[in-house]
Amino acid sequence: MSVKTAPRFSLGKNGPLVSRMGLGLGLGTMGLTRPTYRAIPIQGEIFAFLDHAYEAGVTFWDSADYYNDCEEIIGNCFRRTGKRGDIFLATKFG
Repeated sequence: MSVKTAPRFSLGKNGPLVSRMGLGLGLGTMGLTRPTYRAIPIQGEIFAFLDHAYEAGVTFWDSADYYNDCEEIIGNCFRRTGKRGDIFLATKFG
């Protein structure tokens, strides 16, 4: 499938065009993990979720190093799909 054209806006005065809807990716905290002592993400489900967001035209994704293995999973998704250049990825640290 190809990405849908979703409403976009410029991030800042001269920034990149991003989708108006962003996707917060606290993947380790939203029920997409196995119930164990240390949350182990179910990557197949997460990949399907991220693929669906992309297909819906949501290309502004937000993550943080605090969200368990979220950034590693996103990296795996980019390696799998080759879509890194299509996604604006924001992140935080602390």
